[in-house]
Amino acid sequence: MNELKRKYYHNEILKISRGNSHGVFINAKPLYLLSLIYAIQDRVIAENVITFPNKALENVYITICETYESHKKATPFLLPYFHLSRCSYYHIEWKGEPFKQSPRAHTPSAKYLKDNVNYAYLDYSLWDLLQYPEVREEYKQLIIDFFLKPKNY
Repeated sequence: MNELKRKYYHNEILKISRGNSHGVFINAKPLYLLSLIYAIQDRVIAENVITFPNKALENVYITICETYESHKKATPFLLPYFHLSRCSYYHIEWKGEPFKQSPRAHTPSAKYLKDNVNYAYLDYSLWDLLQYPEVREEYKQLIIDFFLKPKNY
């Protein structure tokens, strides 16, 4: 296992940008990434091909949201599926031209994603690292501790 890449992705995960609604961070992207890690662990995703729609992965995502933010309504699955592509390690393979944001549309609709996305995928190096149980555990704990646990100041 490449320790340099392991540390690189550790640092990249910490850079996930989150939306902010009335002073409260939206954790949809960290929760979605956590769902991907669980889905790899449980073989819900066996290849580095994350389709849309993906009911099995969406069910994992909803379960993760209910586990870590039971007091909030889960952000619709399509939002983190699309917006995690702002991170350096998550990519969307489009059938044609990628979605272009406009003043009227910051996020494509579920129908648009279904019609225009082949699949999403992780960097191949990250995918390879996530095949190791100890890396999955490290990254899961990182996401939970950094994004999801309440901060005591």
